[in-house]
Amino acid sequence: MKEVDWSSIDPGQNKSKGNGGIQFVKFTSGKIEKLRPFGRAIEFYKIFIEKGKPSIIVDAQDKDAAAKLLSDKMGKEIKASYRNSMFVFDRNDGNKVKILEAGFQVFEQFASWSSATKIDPGSGQAVDWTISVTGDGVGGSNPRKYVSTPLMPVPFTEQEKSVVKGLKDAGKLKLSNYFKEVPLNKVLEVVFGSSGSASSESESEGELVGAGATESSDMQW
Repeated sequence: MKEVDWSSIDPGQNKSKGNGGIQFVKFTSGKIEKLRPFGRAIEFYKIFIEKGKPSIIVDAQDKDAAAKLLSDKMGKEIKASYRNSMFVFDRNDGNKVKILEAGFQVFEQFASWSSATKIDPGSGQAVDWTISVTGDGVGGSNPRKYVSTPLMPVPFTEQEKSVVKGLKDAGKLKLSNYFKEVPLNKVLEVVFGSSGSASSESESEGELVGAGATESSDMQW
């Protein structure tokens, strides 16, 4: 797991709620989210098993081997998905700080905007975004589609800076609090448990087990 290089974001490269008290952005089909990213983004590989079973995050070098282990166990093809994450202010929910975790559809549009403007999407010179969602989540017959639209530049307010400083001082702006990679030799145990039966803990898109992450970098106000 590493920070995103906005000039070369690419799922082809080898490159749950957590325990820190910050919620994840929850996407709902037909709803438009309005978010203000801040800080650095990370990239990783996540394996969605199926509803009712935990999702896991694995090292880029282990993604194919982990997917094969799970495919052999499940008797069907399982693939690793390229994912990204960063902190955001949720404009639709009282400007709460949340974690945005999404796939290439969302972050590719962040990267395209960054390439055109030469501005880091998480910096103080960046913008609010709307993200519209259609389709079903994992396991649905109609794949989800995300459309991200940049709005006007929105510098951080003094209150927002204060909130970020308080969370950072409390150790809650470390992405490693929310993500942890599962070693290859632990994949089957984590997903199915020592008894070999699948875990029953789940979210609508699978319970996130763990992403080893870089720590959140200093803000570019």
